[in-house]
Amino acid sequence: MRYDFRQAGDFVDFNTLNIGYDEYVSKAWTPVLHALAGIEMSLGRVVMVTGEARYTWAKGPMSRDFEGFNRIDLSGISVAAGLAIRQ
Repeated sequence: MRYDFRQAGDFVDFNTLNIGYDEYVSKAWTPVLHALAGIEMSLGRVVMVTGEARYTWAKGPMSRDFEGFNRIDLSGISVAAGLAIRQ
């Protein structure tokens, strides 16, 4: 998986307690593991509905902008549904 994570805004420098604007970026490739389940159901001779649920496990490395932070968690669930018309 390719990801691009950006944070922009006012940040506190905890050494001086000064507040200043900055933008931090981390982008990289990371391996992914998927588990999925799906269903196709006929609603007669012409119409069919489909559904799929997929859970993705992935954690990516952070750039030097985020030194001292853990890996970014990119895991989560996605759901898709569809409708098919047969001829």
